[in-house]
Amino acid sequence: MKKTSVILIILTTIINANPAIGQKLSYGSPEGRLEMMKMWKMTEILELSEEQASRFFPRYNSLEKELKNISVKQRELLIKMKKLTGKKNGITEKELENIVTKISNLEQDKKEKKKKFFEGLDQVLSTDQMAKYYGFEIWFKEELRQGLKKRGEIGSYGKFDRRDKEMRDKKKMKKQR
Repeated sequence: MKKTSVILIILTTIINANPAIGQKLSYGSPEGRLEMMKMWKMTEILELSEEQASRFFPRYNSLEKELKNISVKQRELLIKMKKLTGKKNGITEKELENIVTKISNLEQDKKEKKKKFFEGLDQVLSTDQMAKYYGFEIWFKEELRQGLKKRGEIGSYGKFDRRDKEMRDKKKMKKQR
């Protein structure tokens, strides 16, 4: 019953902390299910009390939202850089330097936001829980990567590796005929 209460608090907190999540990320979608599973596993591994969960997850969701926004900006800059380098006139050294500086500044912003978040964790979590949280983030990303790799959705180079494998398989099939 206690775990159910904690999970309900987490889900309510997630939806209320970011109304866009409730609208964009349906918990029936793969991204929504992944997010829900991550919250559930985090609650379980950190052994969060109801009070801790109600204080931790709004902060965590806020950080995740900020990091996603920064990543979107970085992606937009990378797309812009790719388009400019693909043009006949090319891209000037100054334009390229400007884009690289912006991307670097955004990466630094991510680091600062994470640092601020981690520095404030001691107000919510015990030292043991903080250690588990650091380990959880690394473990969860690795588990996700391994799971996708086993399903064949990513390889050492992501989508490109899978496409290369598909092309090699097609060539083998043609040779066998």
